[in-house]
Amino acid sequence: MLGRKVFAPKLFYRFSLEAQVPDDHLLRRVAAVVDFGFVRRLTARFYSRTGRPGLDPVVLFKLGLLGYLYGITSERRLAEEVRLHLAYRWFLGYDLDEATPDHSVLSKARARFGLPVFQAFFAEIVRQCARAAPARAAAEKTRTRPATRPRPSSIWTVTSRRAPSVCAVMSPKPTVARTVTVK
Repeated sequence: MLGRKVFAPKLFYRFSLEAQVPDDHLLRRVAAVVDFGFVRRLTARFYSRTGRPGLDPVVLFKLGLLGYLYGITSERRLAEEVRLHLAYRWFLGYDLDEATPDHSVLSKARARFGLPVFQAFFAEIVRQCARAAPARAAAEKTRTRPATRPRPSSIWTVTSRRAPSVCAVMSPKPTVARTVTVK
């Protein structure tokens, strides 16, 4: 007999955003490695001590990182993707019933902070990932891997199937480089 799916919205849901983001998701790995606390120190001079609190600068810079990692160059599209994508919401710390930042907030933040602050942000992200990479490399060496998988080298570029990661470690010998896809 032919079945038919009928959608009937519920009044209450038992739902955990935490449970919806897989353990091996790129954003979980970034969140595990990067401490975003430095963003507040980086941006403190741009905020007044009085008045209404603005959007958390950590959220603004995480939005920029999401745009970089997933190749989303339009601020309008990024705001829409954050509204729709559960992993993005989890990464930013927004629950399902919370309104996500508007695209205009991103434009204003870009104008307020300027290029040097964003460059310092990404440099710190790369530094933190580089610091975490040797521990990851040691863990990779102890894990059994198929013969076709490349051996760890002095340069690690960690990537995902869906999006490249900003995490990279450079060695004194840049001629020896391998890219490892983390599944």
